[in-house]
Amino acid sequence: MGMLLAENRVDYDPQTQYPIYSARAPEDDGICIFFSPPAAQRFGTLIRFWRGIPFQEPSNMKSLWRVL
Repeated sequence: MGMLLAENRVDYDPQTQYPIYSARAPEDDGICIFFSPPAAQRFGTLIRFWRGIPFQEPSNMKSLWRVL
């Protein structure tokens, strides 16, 4: 999370929102982080560093927490 928040401070644009959400991983084995399309574009380098994979939008957005 710290890397994500630090990366957000670089070239920060207060007029643009980059929603990022987190949720418990299946079987409570950590957390999953979901990037909105604008956030995925903005944080592409960080996602590649984490070896992120494309994921379908969660069916129940009410179970997610907004991180950024």
